Amino acid sequence: MEDTDMIIVIRENGEFQAWDSYSSGYTTPSQDSSLKGCRNNVNLITSDFTANKTMVVTVTRLLNTGDSKCDTVLKPNMVTEFCFAYNQESDLTAFTVHNAVGMGKIKLGMTQATSYFHHGDDVDGALYENHGIYMTVMW
Repeated sequence: MEDTDMIIVIRENGEFQAWDSYSSGYTTPSQDSSLKGCRNNVNLITSDFTANKTMVVTVTRLLNTGDSKCDTVLKPNMVTEFCFAYNQESDLTAFTVHNAVGMGKIKLGMTQATSYFHHGDDVDGALYENHGIYMTVMW
């Protein structure tokens, strides 16, 4: 994804990691901490891997991190494009090839009532049913 602010969550050897990342082109994204003028602004708050193989994580990030080179400034009631991808492989390179992907538009409201996620037509029904993926970014 070209010029894209990303949060990547992986599970390696049973431990979760959250990476503040940036992709400048159609290659493997770089962690912000490895890019000049950028820093990690993502905090992993909670993480779990349920019995049915569902990854449940909570991460935080300031709306305006001050890291304007690598992080998008998020504003209340902002509507923006949002995408996600995942792969159930367990190695560190798994996020470079996706088993599934979805996209749409998200409104970052101040409450659940004023927030929304509208998925694109290319999201299959099974992914849409797992709406927890989308809700994590709204809260």
